[in-house]
Amino acid sequence: MAFTSLTSAQCDANSPLDETLMQLVRTNFDDLDDRVNALAALSSQDVRDDFIQDVTGSGVADAVIWDSYASTLTGAVIAPHQYKISGAATGQAAIQATGERMHIDTGEDYVAVLEFRIKNAGTDADWIAVGFIDRSIVDVNLVNYDANFIGIVRGSGSDWDIRVASGGTDTDNTGHGTQATWTKFKFTVTCTSTGSPSVAVDVDDVSIGAAITTNIPATVLRPVVNVYFASGGAADLRIDYVLSYFNGRPLAA
Repeated sequence: MAFTSLTSAQCDANSPLDETLMQLVRTNFDDLDDRVNALAALSSQDVRDDFIQDVTGSGVADAVIWDSYASTLTGAVIAPHQYKISGAATGQAAIQATGERMHIDTGEDYVAVLEFRIKNAGTDADWIAVGFIDRSIVDVNLVNYDANFIGIVRGSGSDWDIRVASGGTDTDNTGHGTQATWTKFKFTVTCTSTGSPSVAVDVDDVSIGAAITTNIPATVLRPVVNVYFASGGAADLRIDYVLSYFNGRPLAA
């Protein structure tokens, strides 16, 4: 897609209505059509939630977008447009894209994007995982999960670790952002049937470097936000927004 601006000289009363001008008009209309089609493709099954409010009024995440699971931890929408997972007793809480929403398969041919902004406001949370995962949230206790996962986990210190894992083997890129302050992550997963997928990661709009090409899970994945709390302190994970979509590309020229 490439929009070409028309100059005032091309459009004034003395300018000829020539082939060059008409070709520019035609290609700009083609560009507009491409942009409309791109937006339509992104809007059908993607996950786009900035947690303005919940649908039911009960404090749960939007059931059209998310499946929710909680043992003793709870989730609630709080102002301004934040989703909060909290609790002070042993348990797990998670939201995961529904079966009708975003699923990716790294063995197919497209680009998938997952972007989110989070903050750990609690005094403790034994395990936090945000990203793409292969399992249902009710099927597995996501403590130190490393079977098939692309995303971030709570680091050993005050920061976040980026993890790409397949079958229990990890590629970890450690020490990003600060848990106690808002941090934005963007994962761009290039899926390919040739067997060479890759994962590029930006943290606060800055690339971490070369794309990750090892231990990428070859299975169906979908977005998840998970908190597990075992002992001491209190869990309090804040989520500002989550975006997940196919063939991510800017609509700007």
